[in-house]
Amino acid sequence: MKILLNELKKFIDLDKITIDKLIESLNSLSYEVEYYQRIHNLKSKSFIKLAKVISCKKHPNADKLSLCKLETNNKEYQVVCGAKNIREGQTVIHALPGSIINDQKLEVKKIRNVLSYGMVLSIEELLNLDKNIIDDQEKNNILVLDNRISLKNNVFDLLKIDDYLIEISILPDRIYANSYQFLAKELAAFLDLKLLDQEEKNIKFNPEINLDLNEKDLILTNKAVSLATANAIVNLNNKVKTPFEIKLLLYLNNIKPKNNILDLIYYFRLIYGLSIYEVEKNQKYQFDGQIINNKIDIFNKYFKQNKIDETKNISFVAISSTKKENVLGIDDDKLDFMARQNIKGTEFSQVNLLKNFLYYGKKFDYLKSYTDIIIKNKIINDFTNEIKTIKLEEEFLENYIGEKINLYDVLEKLKIIGFNYIKEKELWKIPNYRFNLDHKQDMIEEIIRYYKIENIQSKKYPITKEFIKIENNKYFIEKVSELLISYGFNEAKNYSFVNNNEFNEYNLWDIKKPIFLNQKYNLKNNILRNSLLKGLLNSHNLNYKNNFEDIRLFEFANIYFSDQEDDFKLTLGLIFDDKITYKLDQNIENQEYSPLLVGNKIIKDILNILGLKTEKYLTYKEIKTKEDIFNKAQAVEVYYNNKLIAYFGELSPKILRAKKYIRIDKIKAHLYYLEMI
Repeated sequence: MKILLNELKKFIDLDKITIDKLIESLNSLSYEVEYYQRIHNLKSKSFIKLAKVISCKKHPNADKLSLCKLETNNKEYQVVCGAKNIREGQTVIHALPGSIINDQKLEVKKIRNVLSYGMVLSIEELLNLDKNIIDDQEKNNILVLDNRISLKNNVFDLLKIDDYLIEISILPDRIYANSYQFLAKELAAFLDLKLLDQEEKNIKFNPEINLDLNEKDLILTNKAVSLATANAIVNLNNKVKTPFEIKLLLYLNNIKPKNNILDLIYYFRLIYGLSIYEVEKNQKYQFDGQIINNKIDIFNKYFKQNKIDETKNISFVAISSTKKENVLGIDDDKLDFMARQNIKGTEFSQVNLLKNFLYYGKKFDYLKSYTDIIIKNKIINDFTNEIKTIKLEEEFLENYIGEKINLYDVLEKLKIIGFNYIKEKELWKIPNYRFNLDHKQDMIEEIIRYYKIENIQSKKYPITKEFIKIENNKYFIEKVSELLISYGFNEAKNYSFVNNNEFNEYNLWDIKKPIFLNQKYNLKNNILRNSLLKGLLNSHNLNYKNNFEDIRLFEFANIYFSDQEDDFKLTLGLIFDDKITYKLDQNIENQEYSPLLVGNKIIKDILNILGLKTEKYLTYKEIKTKEDIFNKAQAVEVYYNNKLIAYFGELSPKILRAKKYIRIDKIKAHLYYLEMI
């Protein structure tokens, strides 16, 4: 998901938060920040100006070029332009010599023997966009602005593009967070910030509860659903344009604008995490609790046409469900950013979603009129009967993390994202969208996230030593992480605890004695892990179940050999399938490697980061045991200077099937694993 910082600020007061602090916070909340950057080149800021086209005529030496005079800051410039839509009197954006456009610095140059001082910009050139996502009406055209705009305005402030673009990866178990609205809630809780009031002013709706709608409108076969509908007269006149602020967000998320209504639908999906859909009156749709049969096709006959000069009476619908496995099936690849939508989503009221949708529709002159919003088949209390609980004794929590914490401070934060705590019963109420929380350990992780792990002062084993172990290897971790990310891997984070069966089944290093966290309690997972394999298999399986392909994961963490002082080691685990193919030698084109060769390359690169020589010192030996973990014919023990440092190879189908991680027969892929200490 790509986030615009200014758009996020509409939900939360971030004025006192630096961009570095924001990135750190997103990572702490388990969102992986892929990159962040300004959406324009800072070096170009002083060279890009508003301009008036004061004359425009045919280029003397080229039929398809125009020779224009531009007025910018009371100065005139001659510019050669190839856009067909440039006209005298327009307000445009002028990139002066010295601007960096599409990574190239502009200079004064002759075009067909005529000097040109810079260029007139299209939206594609201004934002360095992929040409394929540009609106067909804007493609190959310059960006024309309102003539009433003063040339004294700063282009970047005017268009709100003096902004940061942040791309984050949202893990499959956090799909509910795929929206600006929910990101703002989590950041508010984490950073002790204020959420801004999102209630639009002057909206006069009188929603009515009506459980007796005409069944010809929509047929619902599952009770666990909430549905809101609204009728509106929609202005599909092509003269009503999508505003720049909405197009900007779509473009930066690689979404091609279609028309005013569709663009608003896309915008709401990104902002609120729930979608509005258009349905035809009297058309029967069947919702079975998981998918919509006779799918709601928002690309219907009205919206597929770009040149319609009329209005249509159209019904809109917003749907939500209590079933945690709900995924709304939409078969159009143009909607791939919606394809894994959990429609229970961010607990945003369907009625409020439609209210805001209609409000914006009126604001941008898309809607001529609309009727009241109606809710159908609404569950009592809007699904609050589905809220689950986790019992977590305060003594248990104290023993688990090694110290007593102030639960009141944490609770105030967690309330922002829908949690609550009944102290007398030591019971946590879990909001229904958090389908990934089931156990005490899950709730403890959530508490620690918002309490912030750096606030835990415990000196008890193993927290302090584990921290020191990882801190001492910080430079190495950063360099190896950069290497693996460049190869297409994503970092995973998993629990440090396993149960007794898992301790035995994933015992790569033949560790004899389990290390119990706390034997006073009968915990399901109370043994410090002796391998990263179990956690990475879980992460891989979660990604696979959510239809991700070409899954490449790595994790840095400690594993524990005994309860002796310092007897634990920083370990790297990697998991990927045999579809992995990338160029590891830039001098050889179209070169593909087998997984074993890929592993060999990665191991050598890691040792090189450590400054170790691999020639003669790095050797591989056949695995003579571990048949329950590896396919012995495709696995090796890795030695450096005759010391065992890693196991690497194809995971045995036996362990995968036994643990129900992967249906090998279905995906027809072999899974490879490297664990290196």
